[in-house]
Amino acid sequence: MAVAIQTTVGKTISGARPWRWSVEQYYKAGAVGLFEGGRVELLDGEIIEMPPIGDDHVASSIGAPHALLKAFGDGFEVSVQNPLKIPPTSAPEPDIVVIRGSWRLSGGVTAEQAVLVVEISDSTLHDDLTKKAMLYARADIPEYWVIDLLKRELVTHRQPIRSEANSYYAQVQRLKKGEKIAPLHAPDSLVAVSDLML
Repeated sequence: MAVAIQTTVGKTISGARPWRWSVEQYYKAGAVGLFEGGRVELLDGEIIEMPPIGDDHVASSIGAPHALLKAFGDGFEVSVQNPLKIPPTSAPEPDIVVIRGSWRLSGGVTAEQAVLVVEISDSTLHDDLTKKAMLYARADIPEYWVIDLLKRELVTHRQPIRSEANSYYAQVQRLKKGEKIAPLHAPDSLVAVSDLML
């Protein structure tokens, strides 16, 4: 599809389109130091700069993995702030990914291994509830949680509906502190919302 781009002199270049990075190109660029000193992630072919992490975010990124590892137990691993490969054009760095199997991975963590993805969110809340939800649904990740640090709630997403035009989760629920939830892949375990955030 043709896209028009406005140039600095006010003229439009017809037929031009933005460059879309592949996961492979993104990692090659990182390997030669292109992103040195910056926190970035690849979303749908675009390289996105990530904002600084605040104190509440740090606390959740320490506490929440412990709660999830306890809930899931043997046979699962918890990856914290590492890339999640979603070929061909995405490599987000979710705050937490619970994977089935061993941490001894060759080739990194992939969407096929993920049973739960968690984003800890304040300044990126809108994108985490929209763009990231669409991305994870399209990757068929069965469960996606957003720890909303602004409202002190947990927003759970289940039942991914996949389509090229508009992927989404059919079931979205908000839980407050004092409530608990059983993850889909650990149905006999309850995770307290209060164990995921201050």
